[in-house]
Amino acid sequence: MGEASYERYGLRHNPFPRGEAEQYRDTPEKLDIILFDEDKEKLKRYAEALKSSSVSFAVIGPWGTGKSLFLIYFYRLLREKYGKDKVKMIYIKAAKDVEELLRRMAEELNIKIPKRKLEINEIISLIREKIKDLVNNNIFVYIAIDQLEETYRNIITQDPTKLAELAEVLRGRLSALVGNKYALGLAIIHTIWASLTSQWPSLSGINKISLRPLADPGEVSEFIARYLQLARDETLIKDEELKATIREKPYYPFTEDAILEIYKLSGGIQRTLCELASEALDKAVARGAEAIDSMLIRMSVDFKTYLRDRAMSEIYPFHHMRVPIVIREILAYISDKYYERFKLFWIGSVNNSRDMFLIMLDNKNILVSCISKQNIASTDIEEKVIKPIREGVQIDNNKINVDRVILLIVVPSNVTYSKLMEPSARILLAQNKNKVSIVIINSDSIDQWGRLVAFYLSITGELRNYIVSQKEEEEEVKNILEMLRLSS
Repeated sequence: MGEASYERYGLRHNPFPRGEAEQYRDTPEKLDIILFDEDKEKLKRYAEALKSSSVSFAVIGPWGTGKSLFLIYFYRLLREKYGKDKVKMIYIKAAKDVEELLRRMAEELNIKIPKRKLEINEIISLIREKIKDLVNNNIFVYIAIDQLEETYRNIITQDPTKLAELAEVLRGRLSALVGNKYALGLAIIHTIWASLTSQWPSLSGINKISLRPLADPGEVSEFIARYLQLARDETLIKDEELKATIREKPYYPFTEDAILEIYKLSGGIQRTLCELASEALDKAVARGAEAIDSMLIRMSVDFKTYLRDRAMSEIYPFHHMRVPIVIREILAYISDKYYERFKLFWIGSVNNSRDMFLIMLDNKNILVSCISKQNIASTDIEEKVIKPIREGVQIDNNKINVDRVILLIVVPSNVTYSKLMEPSARILLAQNKNKVSIVIINSDSIDQWGRLVAFYLSITGELRNYIVSQKEEEEEVKNILEMLRLSS
C-alpha cells in the first residue's frame, strides 16, 4: 500500500508503530514516545548525569506500556547528546539465567570467553575491563537488559536459590562497573519487580521509572492525536473543511466512539492501542472510509486471539516447568472466587510433587497430574496415575483417597497420538480407564495453551486488558473448566 493512500486524511503514512521495540535498536532516531513527558525528562537528566557519574534505572509497568521503548529511547538521547560514534549500547533481551545474561554481554562487547567454564565473577571481571577501556577512550557505555521478568521466571522455575545471584549481579556487580559514562537500564514487569525488591530491598536503590496504561478515553484521544501529528502534512490538507475538522478534532480520522472503543478493548495498554489504531487506519484507507468509527475498530482484530497469542509467544513463552504453575494458580483462583457457582474446591499440591494437585469437585477428590513430555513411559503413568489411585495421596501429612485422575498432557500439536505414549503406558491407563480422564493441551495452540496462559496472566495482573468484566471472567472460567474436563 503506497504512502499516498493516506493523503485523504492529511497523513503521509501510518504513524502507529507495530511489532517489537527492538526494531529501533539500530535506528533509535526513528523512535518517539508519546505522553509520559515527566518520565522522559527523567531519562534526559540521567543522560546529563553520565558526564560525571554512572546511572542505574529500572523501567517497570504492565506488559505493553512501553518499557522496551523507554530503554531504547534512552539510547537515542545518549546518541543525540554525545554523538552516534560515542555511544555503545549492549542490548540483552530475555536471558534465561545470570550466566547467559553475562555471556551475551561479553559477546556484544567482543570479549573472547575461554572455553573452560568460568565463574560468574570471572565473566564480570572481563566485562568490567572491557567497559573501562571503552570509557577511557571517551565512549559512553549503556547496558540495556530487556524483559528481565523472563530471567526471573526461569530462575524461579528451575532453581530459586539462584535469585540471590541475580539480585547481587544487578545491584552490586553491574550497577556501577565504572564511575562515569556508564549506564545500566532494566525493563521488567511491575509485579515481578515488586517480588524481587521485596526479597532483596537493596534493589530498591536503583532509580525507578513507573509506566502505566492510559487512564481514560481523554488520554487515548491525545495519544492518538500526537501520533497522527507525526505524520500530518499541511501540504496535503488543502480542503478547508478538512482543515477545520483536524483543527477541531486532532484525532481525525478517528471518531469519538472509535476512541472509546479502542480504550475499552485495549484497557489503555499502549502497545495494544497502537496495534488497534494501525490496523483500523489501514482498513479505513483500503475501504475509502470517510472516518474510523467503533464498528471498524471491532472489525480490525480478533482481540482475544491477539492477546492469547501475545501471552504465549511473548509475555510468558512456553516451558514445560511452567505448566503446573499456570494450572495451580488458575484452579486455586477459581476455588477462591467461584466455588459457589462451579463447586470446585482447591485442596493443595501433593507432597513432594510440583505437578500434582488435589481438588474437590462435587464432593469427589480429583487429582490433576500434569505431564509435559513426548513419548510418555509406563513409569510416568505409574507415578502420576496408578499409584495415587491405588494408595491415595499425602497432603500436609494427611492421606486422602483419590476418586478420579485428570491426566493433563501438554505437548506441541505435531506430536501424534500414536507416539505420545509407550504401549506399556497405554496398557496401564486402559486397565484404569474408569478412573482416568486424559486431557491433551497443545502448547502451540492459541485457543488451548494460549487461553490458559492469558487467563493466568490476567489474574496475576500482567495482562490487565484480557478480561474486562465480571461476566466475561465467569464465561472464561466456564470455558477453561470444560477444556480441563473439570465441569461439575
